[in-house]
Amino acid sequence: MLGLVVTIGALTASLSPIPAPEKAITQRGIQELGQASFGAKTSHMSAHKRCIRNEKPVLVLYYSPYCGFSQKVLNYLRQIHKTVPMKNVINNPEAKEELRKYGGIMQVPCLFIDGKPLYDSDQIIQWLSQHQEDLDPA
Repeated sequence: MLGLVVTIGALTASLSPIPAPEKAITQRGIQELGQASFGAKTSHMSAHKRCIRNEKPVLVLYYSPYCGFSQKVLNYLRQIHKTVPMKNVINNPEAKEELRKYGGIMQVPCLFIDGKPLYDSDQIIQWLSQHQEDLDPA
């Protein structure tokens, strides 16, 4: 790679080319979305790096099949023909404990976006609507 030297008045700067971004991650297995995803808080810098590399955010939707608000989010996903990794807190005691541990409260629906919880069904739907390109097809 060749650099560039720029001189403006008495100021001289050497500029190096920006390296090519890493290959974008196009699919994530459900195993990548385990507890390790939530152990550390995502910094603005890592979110920025993810954006530069065109990576999808790490998503997990905790839900209950008996919760009307969860059903509202699931119905929206069906309407737009998209899906996200999901964990049923009724059938999966480990998912229930993860939600309590990493989210702070036992409330569904809860969409974790890069390890940060979003609880309100209307806010979840709004986020999903604004980020449809980051969602997998149903």
